[in-house]
Amino acid sequence: MPFRDRLRSAHRRPWLGGGLALALVAATALAVAVMSGGDDPATKAPTQGPVTMVGAFDSSDLATEGWQASVDGGSAATLTDKRPYSGRSALVLDTRDSSGSGDVRISRSRLPVAAGQTYHVAAFAQPVAGQQRLVLAFEEASGRRIAQVSAATGTSSAWSRVTAQAAAPAEAVTATVLIIADDRTSAVKWDEVRLLSTDVPGSGFEGNRGNAVDDWTVRSMQGDRVRLSPDAHTGTAAIEISGRNSQESAATSARVPVFPDVTHNFSAWVRPVRGVSRLNIDWFDTQGRLVRSSPHNVSAPTGEWSRASFDASAPGTATSATMTVAPFGDEPSVSRWDDFTITPVKPRTPPNLRTKTVAQLDGFLTTTTSDVITVTGRPQLVTVVSGEPATFQVADLQSGALLHRTELPGLTNGWALTKGRTADGRGVTVYVGGGNGHVWRYDALSRSMNDLGRATPDATLVWDLDTDDDGVVWGASYPRAELWSFDPATAKFTLRGRVDPSAAYARGLAVDDKHIFVGTGPSRPHIVMLPRTGTGPPVSIQPPTSIAKGFVKQLDRRGRFLFARFTGDVYGLYDLTTKAWVTLDGPADVSRAQVPSAAPPGESFYYVRDQRIWKVAGSGPASRKVTAIATTSLPPGRNSLVVGTTIGGVPGAWLITHDGGLRAGAVNLSALRAPGPGKPLPAALHQNFQLGFKPSALHIKSLAAGSDGLLYVGGFGGPSFVAFRPDGEVALRYPSTDDQSPRVFGEIEGMIANGSQLYLGSYTGARILKYDTAGPWVPDTNPVQIGSLGPSFRQDRPQAWAVDGARTYFGTVPSYGTLGGAFGWIDGPDSTPVSMRSPVPNESVVSIAGRDGIAFVGTSRWGGLGTTPTADNATVFAYDTRSRRVLWQTHPVERAQSISALTITSSGRLWGVSGGTLFELDRATGTRIRQLHLTTDVQPDTVTWSVAQVVEVDGLLYVASRGSLHLVDPGSLTVTTVQAKGVAPNKVTVLGDALYYPLGSALVRAAPQASGRGSASGQ
Repeated sequence: MPFRDRLRSAHRRPWLGGGLALALVAATALAVAVMSGGDDPATKAPTQGPVTMVGAFDSSDLATEGWQASVDGGSAATLTDKRPYSGRSALVLDTRDSSGSGDVRISRSRLPVAAGQTYHVAAFAQPVAGQQRLVLAFEEASGRRIAQVSAATGTSSAWSRVTAQAAAPAEAVTATVLIIADDRTSAVKWDEVRLLSTDVPGSGFEGNRGNAVDDWTVRSMQGDRVRLSPDAHTGTAAIEISGRNSQESAATSARVPVFPDVTHNFSAWVRPVRGVSRLNIDWFDTQGRLVRSSPHNVSAPTGEWSRASFDASAPGTATSATMTVAPFGDEPSVSRWDDFTITPVKPRTPPNLRTKTVAQLDGFLTTTTSDVITVTGRPQLVTVVSGEPATFQVADLQSGALLHRTELPGLTNGWALTKGRTADGRGVTVYVGGGNGHVWRYDALSRSMNDLGRATPDATLVWDLDTDDDGVVWGASYPRAELWSFDPATAKFTLRGRVDPSAAYARGLAVDDKHIFVGTGPSRPHIVMLPRTGTGPPVSIQPPTSIAKGFVKQLDRRGRFLFARFTGDVYGLYDLTTKAWVTLDGPADVSRAQVPSAAPPGESFYYVRDQRIWKVAGSGPASRKVTAIATTSLPPGRNSLVVGTTIGGVPGAWLITHDGGLRAGAVNLSALRAPGPGKPLPAALHQNFQLGFKPSALHIKSLAAGSDGLLYVGGFGGPSFVAFRPDGEVALRYPSTDDQSPRVFGEIEGMIANGSQLYLGSYTGARILKYDTAGPWVPDTNPVQIGSLGPSFRQDRPQAWAVDGARTYFGTVPSYGTLGGAFGWIDGPDSTPVSMRSPVPNESVVSIAGRDGIAFVGTSRWGGLGTTPTADNATVFAYDTRSRRVLWQTHPVERAQSISALTITSSGRLWGVSGGTLFELDRATGTRIRQLHLTTDVQPDTVTWSVAQVVEVDGLLYVASRGSLHLVDPGSLTVTTVQAKGVAPNKVTVLGDALYYPLGSALVRAAPQASGRGSASGQ
């Protein structure tokens, strides 16, 4: 079946030299040409035999293409236009509902063959269930079948090439191609069925008369420079070529059919007499146009017959190839040639891999929000613990006992939490934002959790929740920056609408008796104030400082003030009375360690700083005054709340702080007495509590193998970093659950080892860190931050990494609301990173490969979250870091959202992955040489960054893409599925003789085993 998007450019043959055409004209009178057909090979390709496409499946029915179906009740052989390998449609042979016995087949017969020639049959197949066979059968003149060969589809879940070959017996005159379903529970999609012979006509130069060379096109500028010689490798004749270069003499084979995108072996026996010769391979499309050339210098012992053999890959548009032999260089050359062959490479036997889960990325306790409820007189702390999935957890404050734990499907991090009450007004409930835009409700008395459903049809993430004084729960969500409510009385959601048509995010949320305040982002973040009831116009409250991109991350009422936290650690108090941002009298009212306790309008709020408790009156003349009311050793914590409850049998208004992990503390504000004039502040006694929250396993986000034999894994859901030994034993964990030191980095977006140095890319701010694995782990010292692309380039996520000798490359995705990535490099462990904006504007940098100072860079058409792409297609470009210029750029895959992975193999080939397509590019020009569609699903038009990876092991490619891990033989394009589903993220690395890849929070090893036991396909 013809490929779409074929390369159309014709390339000049580099082995002929720029002066060939002029030299030929000048030498016409002297030339003696002996040619089969009389055409100059420099101007016209030799005639080829027919290329047989026996199953394009692009017609309206099978019979139109000559196929016959033998199916029974329940079986079906149909054409489908749903995701064919190429063209308009593919064949589906489905026997899963079959009611008969025996095999089900389709066939195409009466295909002429020549006895003694070797024939290759091949097709692309994508199994849905079970296995089927591709069969090549030969018949004699009477139609009797005399031989056959077959190949099974295997168990790959991807498109894979299936191929078989056999020599036609002496009596054979025709062949039949069959697709057979022996398995009555099978369904396979088939496309591009081809039958051809790659035998080279006249390959042995036997049976020629005189000096004529049948089936070859020869050039001899001076007499008999191309002639037959009795000095043969086999038989009675070989061809002898003499001269100084290809302008003087050359011999070109007839065009031989080949398989597009497949590697072929080109060989001949050569006996050099003197000088140097060259074998050139030319590829032609169906119109006979030259599409690519590849020269190969021949090095063989003088005076001996040696086999010259080269592997070359057919471009995607190529349907035939020729071999040309000629002298090379300025010195006289004489060589004899015999027994030419062109053969598609055979599929390699894949290693027998055994998969085993060796570790879990667990033991981390990361939260983003918490609250305190009182149930039957005892305070309980509620929170959402990040994980795979996130969990809602409740712990008794005083005893620390874990009272409840519920998984929240589809949620990794939870920000939305608010207290409510039961319908009778006597119980206590907690509302939690769950995954996929759902809201959950926890009943504290029954300790039961219920999914209330999706808040709106468009909501995918609930960012914040708050409860008004009527018990109605308000919510803000992404995308579309929607505001909505849930009424417990009616158990219904009501959409209020988009708070800002230009915003994608509604994040921070606060509600009082009159208004609703919603924070937006990522472009021009501001606060929208809306009337709680009625339809009054919205009022925009701009940030205290200009913020072009980012978010209003948090909103809370603090008495007469609105507390706001913005991107970039910008905090502020907005006075709702004066309608202005204010700085309160006294010490700074907000610290990075703790934000003030929430307080309804008219009530005071508190915070801990400098070992003092500070109070800000919620109303009256002193409402802007900051007053120290006590000294304390109470840890500030991350969250603080004032709760009317009983602790240790003592009722009162308790200031409770939570560090976001396993520690909490409390001070009874009701027990504090104001000191007399000139008297010292009273010392506030506090109580400390150890909480029993259960750590969660985190979704793996990044993965790398170190030179020290360890596997380094980063998690999603906050700072989380583990070094595993190959057997899964933990060698290093950061942070531990009891580590209270400041975090030295956030989520690790990507990392790579170069010698003993492990380079880490941290979110946010695109921070670049270096960890010397030969030394001990010491926070702030080893690893150490060596650069950040946040302040200068507005970057957030260093996802792309590659090594080129001592150099390490990195590439980044920009911050929220920003288009255009950056990339750079680090020249050794003691150098400073070099950074620059990507020369392809408005596209993120998500993959890199490097060789000899040239960076091959893959982009995503998407920028930071909350942006709309301006590019239609992702790009690959080559950048010379020495001259600081772009060498070429290309769009190798149509409608690509992202070029998610690039690698250069040990043989120097540049491979990339976009969606379900694996492709090879010419490193010199960027021209796409060939491709393999593992899947033909259309890439969804959604945010796509580095979502694939490809690595080479022993000449085979392992491709993690679209939730699967496949082993690809790049020569034959056969595919074996290592893991059919669940690979998340799409990462794979190599350590020793084993592969490691993630399944959510699990780390899986796939290692070869010598025996036949085990499975090559994961479950």
